[in-house]
Amino acid sequence: MIVECPRCRLRYDVSGRPPGTQARCRCGSVFTLPKPAGEAGSIACPNCGAPCGQDDSKCAFCTTSLATARCPRCFALLFRGAKHCAECGNRLDVPARAMPEQESGRPCPRCTTPQRPQPLTAHLVGQTLIDQCPECGGLWVDQEAFERLTEKADQQQSAQAALGRLPPPRRPLDASASKVVYLRCPDCEAVMNRRNYAKRSGVIVDVCQAHGIWFDSGELPRVLAFVRAGGLDESRRKDLEDLKEETARMRHTQARLRAEGAYGSGGFFNDDRLSGGGLLGLLGTLSDIVDGTD
Repeated sequence: MIVECPRCRLRYDVSGRPPGTQARCRCGSVFTLPKPAGEAGSIACPNCGAPCGQDDSKCAFCTTSLATARCPRCFALLFRGAKHCAECGNRLDVPARAMPEQESGRPCPRCTTPQRPQPLTAHLVGQTLIDQCPECGGLWVDQEAFERLTEKADQQQSAQAALGRLPPPRRPLDASASKVVYLRCPDCEAVMNRRNYAKRSGVIVDVCQAHGIWFDSGELPRVLAFVRAGGLDESRRKDLEDLKEETARMRHTQARLRAEGAYGSGGFFNDDRLSGGGLLGLLGTLSDIVDGTD
């Protein structure tokens, strides 16, 4: 069974733990594991809409296979694969973790070595749970948490204030940390990509597309300041301008190739591959995509 912490909304897999026992979240909150309601309520077959019982494995009318789960927030019964709970609207596709006493903790991608693992510690920043390395002060933020931090101006402001209250690192990053080093994701251990956040922020972060972002000490406040100053919107505007300029260059090349194909000599410019489905057709298709035409 999956439950959601009522304080920070982090989800845990508590399968095998009896209802009524106490659980402690990584944010420090203690809550009681609830007992799911015995009745399923009103659920309908996702294929034909016929009423179904909580123990039905197939729809009695259209024989569609039925697999049910419970919402981790309100515990309403629903069908697996649904994106949102029909009762409370809660998102259902957020992954769950094991309870803290069952996990070893994420290792710091910067400080951990085979001889000396350095676990990260959890801190609640506003309403968002992030992991900090007590040694170097680096922060690990999962994808959904980062979206919450940068979603609204008031959240960015409160997050910046909360980050200032985190414990200082035991040791600052030395000069070797400025060297290009590809770090490993603390969740899947895959090598992360180094990226200039929003292409123009000047903050190089380490990104695992599947799990989250690693910020060295001081980088997350700089990113939030960049977003609050409108840098993200400005970056998107410049990306659009660059795309329009590239489209203009493509059209100029397309026109030149057409002229050379019509008036030039030699087999290259008269080649059918430069018309229709060839290079000219490709350039035209890309131009239409940028313009939003078919």
